[in-house]
Amino acid sequence: MAPESERQVVPRNLNYRPLPELSWLPEDRTASLEAVAEYVTKEANRAISWLAKKGAKRRGAQVLRLAAIFATVLAGVIPLVAQITEHQDEGRG
Repeated sequence: MAPESERQVVPRNLNYRPLPELSWLPEDRTASLEAVAEYVTKEANRAISWLAKKGAKRRGAQVLRLAAIFATVLAGVIPLVAQITEHQDEGRG
């Protein structure tokens, strides 16, 4: 598990975050392009983290759904098996 300082906080929803102030004057273009690249990288990583978190919840929900289906099938099969074994015991006696 990652240390507290390296852990990214994943937001509940992806919200728009405004770009920092940019200047496109000739002397500021390089700094502005670097700021845009950094912004885009951070937003992409934030979106990836958010989607990964949602994927984990989806897998958990699928496991629970399958467990519920299995439990329902088992609940229906147990009385049938009990009745079949009961009739077999009566036929032997």
